[in-house]
Amino acid sequence: MRQQGFVMLEVITAVVIVSSLLLMINQAWLFKSSQQQRQGWLVDAEQVNLAASDFWAENGAPPGTIRDLFTEQELAILRFPWHQEWQFTLGENWLELSVSAPSLDQAQWFVRQIAGAFVRGNEVVMPVWQPRPSNATNEDYLHRLEQTDAPHLNTMATDLDMGQFDIIDINNLDTQRLTVETIRADELEATSVKTTELIVTTVYAQDVITPTTSLQEVSDRLAEYIQLWKQCELQGKCS
Repeated sequence: MRQQGFVMLEVITAVVIVSSLLLMINQAWLFKSSQQQRQGWLVDAEQVNLAASDFWAENGAPPGTIRDLFTEQELAILRFPWHQEWQFTLGENWLELSVSAPSLDQAQWFVRQIAGAFVRGNEVVMPVWQPRPSNATNEDYLHRLEQTDAPHLNTMATDLDMGQFDIIDINNLDTQRLTVETIRADELEATSVKTTELIVTTVYAQDVITPTTSLQEVSDRLAEYIQLWKQCELQGKCS
């Protein structure tokens, strides 16, 4: 009788162990299946987003429903978050693709996986921005706004502080005054240059003026002295 009792205990223990193993395997399978399902939601959500953007660019108008983007056969295999179709709502500058999540936590998890998506209540929203036409310029993105209270700013009549950054690749600079620490140039043409110290290898100048005289005056006097010396030599008075 005792032996039968031990056998029964062993059978019960075996059943418990097998049941626990089956439960763990089932939970692992469910977790893996859930992860795969969620990944499928994200992949197909990106596909819907891209299809909506392409449709808008090609047709010049946003799609009204998801059926403007996919056939019934394609919709049958498309994986929707929480088995709900994306709803299309046109905003001022974008098209909103939205779907309701069972909870705020799940909605927040979803938007963290999709760039640009955001949460509104328990709703997941994916914005699709209006595509730029192929012949568009950058004028809408970068342009000067008229400053009615500061007219001098409308003509750039103001200081430009680059914060120690460089201004490079200038084709032509026209200025009345330039204050710098160092100028390195292959050629410099100026009407007036004032400097404390000037070190050069060769100077080509029509005239150089100092506080007491000028190079032209010195040259004229030297020529005059040379002429007087020659006359003196001809007279035999100088040698």
